[in-house]
Amino acid sequence: MVKYKLISEIDVAASADFLWPLLSSKEIPKLAKKLLPNKYEKVEVLEGDGGLGTVVYVVHPPGSVPLSYVQKIVTVDNCERFQEIPQIEGGYLDMGVTLFIESFQVIEKEGDSSVVKSMFFSFVFTLLISFFLLIRTQEFASTEALKLPLEDNVRAPALYVFGDSLVDSGNNNYLQTLAKVNYTPYGVDFRNGPTGRFNNGKTVVDFIASWLGLPYVPAYLGLSEKQKRNTKTGINYASGAAGILKESGTVTIGDNLSLEEQVNYFTKTVKIDLPKIFKTRQKISQYLSKSIFVISIGSNDYINNYLQPALYNSSKIYNPQQYADHLVSNLKKHLMSIYKSGARKFVVFELGPVGCTPAFVFSATPKPTTPCVESMNSVVKIFNSGVTKMTKELTATLKGSTFIYADVFKKSHQENLHPNRYGFSGGNIPCCAVGVSTLCLPNQTPCANRNAHLYWDAFHPVQRVNYEIANGCFKGSTTCFPINIRQLAYL
Repeated sequence: MVKYKLISEIDVAASADFLWPLLSSKEIPKLAKKLLPNKYEKVEVLEGDGGLGTVVYVVHPPGSVPLSYVQKIVTVDNCERFQEIPQIEGGYLDMGVTLFIESFQVIEKEGDSSVVKSMFFSFVFTLLISFFLLIRTQEFASTEALKLPLEDNVRAPALYVFGDSLVDSGNNNYLQTLAKVNYTPYGVDFRNGPTGRFNNGKTVVDFIASWLGLPYVPAYLGLSEKQKRNTKTGINYASGAAGILKESGTVTIGDNLSLEEQVNYFTKTVKIDLPKIFKTRQKISQYLSKSIFVISIGSNDYINNYLQPALYNSSKIYNPQQYADHLVSNLKKHLMSIYKSGARKFVVFELGPVGCTPAFVFSATPKPTTPCVESMNSVVKIFNSGVTKMTKELTATLKGSTFIYADVFKKSHQENLHPNRYGFSGGNIPCCAVGVSTLCLPNQTPCANRNAHLYWDAFHPVQRVNYEIANGCFKGSTTCFPINIRQLAYL
């Protein structure tokens, strides 16, 4: 069979002031082989030296290069693997090293010494450069710079969210609590301004919802009874300061929706509201079995419970292993309740390195000799190990279920230890001016370059960090296990 070779030259974009400083040849691994879509007959990626100016050669079948392929950007995700992603709606920019296609050229026809006329698409280079310059002028603070194109047919009918302030989309606005952020500068980079989200822009689940083709998931307490009976794209029950245990986060902060209360609200949704939308139990079951359920909770069981011995006696009752087992046991009970209501696809987020948060690092006595309070992190890691084991057991024992767990500790810990290596020149200094509550002071101007900081306030990450976590879990292979969310949606 006659084959043609088509070679694309892909140069590493070297404008380090708008790409994170990950471009050293020591950090970029050898170019990995990457299979392109099946419509290409033969694909080969030749290894380069891994440094700036690397040229990658891609060989694929005959014919002119379709414009749909010309409009593609290849990225190195966190300097670990290559991804090949369509450019749509203004483009895509990964928060790692970005490679762009400069030109295409037909080299030769196999079995024939004749050289086929070269075809260059220099206009693509110009368009891409224009696109990057446009993004650069926005300093990546705009949420519009953080788009990931929707994969073909990657859909879920709904996204349901349970958790704490990391994923709360506004429930605490309706509670008597100090953990309330419906004021500026929160939401400075969110299109609707302050909404009750605990950062400058989008949360992890905001990104996930968009990439699943869904609207942002509304806060349960913000919905009227009529809206609850008409909402079928998912609901967010998460609440700032909430924990797995009912008492967590309540002593000095105020009210929250504990995980038990969140699950009870979901049960009410299934029994009262969904029957108004779906006329049969079978249709409700089909809908729930295809929906995705995100659980991101547990930080407050440490931050606002176990690690506060003056306020809670849990550290006097349990040693770290016993407490982690207690939390995992309760979490498992609630996950099984959600399963019994019809859920089948779960994403369970493990905890990040709470000992690295500014609130603990700057208040620790004696002052830690490392960037993090590792004694706190070691306690959290015990819980994470239990969650990993639990999700595997639940998948094996609950018929038709798939539980994936998100390891957000490892990468976040490294970013806190070596912020400059990952492009966070602001390190763990909060982007906003914080008060005694560790939240941003109202109406104060935040830092200009939000993406250079790991933390928005003394506890919560900036939008960029949320994007990277969501991106890794949605389509990567080093954050969510044993599969990613995109693969989960296909099941």
